[in-house]
Amino acid sequence: MAAAVMRLRIAAAAAALAAAFGVLPATAAVRGSAIVDGKGIAKALAAGRPVVLDGVVIGDRIDLRDATDISNVFVCKRCTFKQPILASHVVFRRGIDLTGSTLKGRLDLEGARFEEAALFGRARFSGAADFAFSTFDDLAVFRYASFDSRADFTSASFRSARFGHAAFAKLALFDEAIFADDTSFFVAGFATAARFERAGFGGVSDFRQANFAGAADFTAAVFRQRAEFSGASMNAAARFSDARFEADALFAHASFLGHGDPALFFNNAAIGGRLELDGATLVGSAELGSTVVRSLSLDGIIYGDSSSLYIDGLAAGEIALDLRDVPHIEGPPNEQQRILHRAETTARSAEDLGLANDLHYRLQELASEDDGWARRLLDIGLYRYVAGYFVRPFRPLLWLLGLVFVAAVLRALTFKRPTHEDAPGGRPVLPARALAFERLARGDATPGPLVRAGRRFFNALTYTVTPRGDDEDQTPALRRLELSAYALLVACFALGLANTNPTLRDMVQAVF
Repeated sequence: MAAAVMRLRIAAAAAALAAAFGVLPATAAVRGSAIVDGKGIAKALAAGRPVVLDGVVIGDRIDLRDATDISNVFVCKRCTFKQPILASHVVFRRGIDLTGSTLKGRLDLEGARFEEAALFGRARFSGAADFAFSTFDDLAVFRYASFDSRADFTSASFRSARFGHAAFAKLALFDEAIFADDTSFFVAGFATAARFERAGFGGVSDFRQANFAGAADFTAAVFRQRAEFSGASMNAAARFSDARFEADALFAHASFLGHGDPALFFNNAAIGGRLELDGATLVGSAELGSTVVRSLSLDGIIYGDSSSLYIDGLAAGEIALDLRDVPHIEGPPNEQQRILHRAETTARSAEDLGLANDLHYRLQELASEDDGWARRLLDIGLYRYVAGYFVRPFRPLLWLLGLVFVAAVLRALTFKRPTHEDAPGGRPVLPARALAFERLARGDATPGPLVRAGRRFFNALTYTVTPRGDDEDQTPALRRLELSAYALLVACFALGLANTNPTLRDMVQAVF
């Protein structure tokens, strides 16, 4: 303990000496709560001497603008800067480390260049932080940093930037900033607007779980690799119009909570990979006008009461959606049908025949709305409710069973033995098949009327499902029509069943 106290006293004495003569020792290593002269720090750095401080208070401003070139390290961890730091257009040849420091005054590093690592993690910027047009040739760390005033990184150039958990209380400007390698804004918080207009992201950009309380503007931004916005919360308008995504744009489980109309813009955007909105929450509306995307996934979007997807001129190689999305799709006439057709094709390619059939059914319903009244009645009465658009196999099957049952009941109730006026003794003259049916229908040996009725119905049912009459030349026209209806319903059932099973579908396609 005594040795530590002694070292602290020596450090304090060194700081006092530096303050007295306006210069720092060759290597300023001061710890504790000593007050250090800002002018001395500036002179030491300008002279090429390293400055290494920890936990000190700098009472006046540090002005490095006349130095232009700082050739040694500037380390001031957990320091408190009461006045501005002015270092615009200064080149820092060695590292700068202000980790955990509090900057109460303005920080002016406009046009500065950092050739080695620039470390501002957990720093608090109470005044305005100006990094516009600055260049970070090495790692730039702003993890857990808090910006209480405006943060300006306009046209800044980063090799590798780390803004994870950073908090921006005022306007955050990254317009036309360049992020050469991977960039992290993981769980970053933006209390007001965040602007990344025309920014360029060369590596993976990570905005997962970031919170945008104000507008998030990525208009005309360029993402060379994967853009991750999964789990992000956007409470105002989110603009990605004219943006270019050369790989995937992932917004899975993101929340678009803006109540403006629309709340999400992808107009004229181009996505070379997958635009994934799976599980996203959309309170307002989204616009995808003239958007080009290789694969669009809308699986499981949670819609608000008045939210919609306005789609106009969307060019998509694949579209994954389900029936829940269809009522929310809006756009010019026939746009919804075009989107559904693409989604059906995508589902069939993925062997998801259940979804493909659901989409096909809905697509046919929409298409029938454009038909004339006569054709529409036929479509609804036969193609939809009887044939099930060839994707609901149980509809024609139920119709078949129903017609057979009704025909059998009518035959059982109205059966009469045919007679011939010229028959000797008034005995009936019956074709062979009808005679057999008459003998079966009599049920002479059956004791009770219910059993006789049951046998009569069974025999009538057997006759009804017989594919041919007694003689082709003598089959009544009504019977031929009846059998044709049965055959048609069986064919509809077979086609519908084939569309629900990949193997059966391939067999049908091979035949036809």
